[in-house]
Amino acid sequence: MKRIYERGELVGKGGMAEVYEGTERSIADGAVGFERKVALKYMKDVDGRMLRSLQDNFRQEAKMCALLEHKNIVRLYGIGQDEKGVFLVFPMIKGLLEGRGPDLRTIIEDRGALPPELAAYVAYEILDGLAYAHSVPMDDGTIGAVHRDVSPDNVFVTEHGDVKVGDFGIARIQHRHTRTQQIIGKLAYMSPERLLLKGSDGRADVFAFGAVFHEMLTGQRVFGRRGGVDLTDEDTVAQVVSETVEPPSRRVAMPSELSDVCMALLEKRVEFRPTAEEAMVAMERAGLVLPRGRARLRDWVMGSDITAATLLDPSITR
Repeated sequence: MKRIYERGELVGKGGMAEVYEGTERSIADGAVGFERKVALKYMKDVDGRMLRSLQDNFRQEAKMCALLEHKNIVRLYGIGQDEKGVFLVFPMIKGLLEGRGPDLRTIIEDRGALPPELAAYVAYEILDGLAYAHSVPMDDGTIGAVHRDVSPDNVFVTEHGDVKVGDFGIARIQHRHTRTQQIIGKLAYMSPERLLLKGSDGRADVFAFGAVFHEMLTGQRVFGRRGGVDLTDEDTVAQVVSETVEPPSRRVAMPSELSDVCMALLEKRVEFRPTAEEAMVAMERAGLVLPRGRARLRDWVMGSDITAATLLDPSITR
């Protein structure tokens, strides 16, 4: 069966890629089979030599990234090429906000900080996806895929309230083909060991998601800003590496256990930072897993006030 892709309108762009709405059609024996809407993500040539290097090894990497099958990870459908270049094929995610993107950054900009119980639900779901990715065997004999660019821009809430982390393919492929001493990603969501160009593993993703978690709880970035003013790259790196983070519970009322989990993810010393799996276990033991989280998250994003269901509800066992 052959698949053909038709590129539509540009729907998003970032530092590493451009995203177009697309249509995928299957062709078998000359007849058109199924058809579905997809997202076509084209890598950008970030240093003048990147694109050729990427295209030389793109297919092997895409095949490896396509091994990631988990409910909390945006699935990589495949790879294609047209006159514009090589592209990755992902499902087209429809969000809950009319005319707005499905990413967490857009949701926080529109609705503000998430209620603590919903932030806990999103955190547990993303940690589940990361724990899976960090432990899955890959075709090249290695264990696990590290994302390296977890941020609110690639955490998505679908129209059904499902939570997914995207861009595993983009981050893995681009990291493999950058120079050893070049940092790819967003400084405000990087772990200290990555910024210091030390070796890193899946716990670097855990730190990055800790910054996302803190932002979900407070509605404000934990790194890269001070007093409402954006910091320079140099000051952002110093902030991540050296400055003490204020617990989110000092800004927003929440169970102390929830704030403690967030702070554990933001531990600067990698040897004391939990893995994604360990963080999930800590949330389970503290009773921080929200029943019917998907429906409650969907209702809140759509504008409903979440007041009846909280982590302090005695019906939610700890």
